[in-house]
Amino acid sequence: MPTQDELRATLKNALDAALSTVELHPDDDLEYLAQRVAALVRGVPPLLDDALGPFYDASAVSNFMGITDENIAAHVHSGEMLGMLTDSGALVLPTFGFDGDAVAEWVAPVVTILSESGVDGWTVGLWLTEENTDLAGMTPREWFESKRDIETVIALARDMAVHWAA
Repeated sequence: MPTQDELRATLKNALDAALSTVELHPDDDLEYLAQRVAALVRGVPPLLDDALGPFYDASAVSNFMGITDENIAAHVHSGEMLGMLTDSGALVLPTFGFDGDAVAEWVAPVVTILSESGVDGWTVGLWLTEENTDLAGMTPREWFESKRDIETVIALARDMAVHWAA
């Protein structure tokens, strides 16, 4: 079993490696920088973190939803939750897929449709954050956040899933 000192040393090394990739500027927001470094420690590439972050890790979701990490992985696999695997194998879930301590109501119908085409969570997440002319230039994420109808995006998701599966 690892000791506290070994864990501390491993965490320090991971943090030092992540910090070495971050450029600091005098007007940087400390909270934003902390989130970026945390994402790097989890293995989320900076461009994807900017587009899809911030993220919860599986342990955070497990704590606030009261379910096991294994159940979270099963929900992600079935499309009931939006999640992505990092290069290091960590499961991360974008916070925009949640409404408080529950999965947002639009997640399961939309993510299930898109995932059935065989694409990964990163692709689904990027689709949800790209502007769409059929949504008056909004992203699907913005569409949901402005409390618009889910059916419009479900129809677009079906079309995209067919395109991706072709």
